[in-house]
Amino acid sequence: GSAWGFVISRSLTMIYTVVVMFTPLELIELKIPVISEVLRSWVEVLRIAVPSTLSGLIGPVSMAIILFLLSPYGPAVIAGFGVASRIEMLATMIMMALASSTAPFIGQNWGARQFDRIHTAQKLGFQFCFGWGLLAAVVLAVFGRQIVGLINNDPAVIEATYIYLLIIPVTFGLFGVSMIAGSTFVALGKPMPTLIMSLGRMLVLYVPMAFLGDRLWGYPGIFAATAAANVLMGIVSVLWVRGMLRNEIGRALLVAQSD
Repeated sequence: GSAWGFVISRSLTMIYTVVVMFTPLELIELKIPVISEVLRSWVEVLRIAVPSTLSGLIGPVSMAIILFLLSPYGPAVIAGFGVASRIEMLATMIMMALASSTAPFIGQNWGARQFDRIHTAQKLGFQFCFGWGLLAAVVLAVFGRQIVGLINNDPAVIEATYIYLLIIPVTFGLFGVSMIAGSTFVALGKPMPTLIMSLGRMLVLYVPMAFLGDRLWGYPGIFAATAAANVLMGIVSVLWVRGMLRNEIGRALLVAQSD
């Protein structure tokens, strides 16, 4: 029933979107274009879509690895991780929305050569992520047990969840920064850095540190590995996106001067 509800809701959303694009907005016209134009358009879309899709698939893989490592600690720890993940999703949802809205804004201003607005948008986005992350970390550290108690009253589940909420939320700011950086790369037509960062976060950083943390400190070490991966990838993403913007803007200015 849940699966069918998902399919029906998404189908109705798609139908409504197509109707709006055809009628009020007139964004779609029923014409028969040249095949070469269609293929060129598809290639351009897939150049962005395929790496972005692969980046989105890395999250479930990471989740599977975490569950594999947590399984020896029993159902209470797994349940605690499940509860904590849902609380984390609610806490980071606003940063995800910000990252999603950043992409079209940066893309539009890049096309208009309004480079100062791109830097301003990134600066404000980074500041908001750090501020929101700090607020979420404080709230979850102070009221985490009470929040979890509203969901599950098992002391073992509450303890496992609260350990997660003490370790992970302090890195929410850098996690949000990495999402904004990823959206910036996609907005500029460069999806590969986002894919590389996602793969690097999981394969180079998280998996080795998770196994090491598990061996040294048990399941809190697995949570600590997630936090460490957020911090390191956040720093890498900021340095990478700023360097890329500096190079791309310099190249664009040289082209404009030569014209």
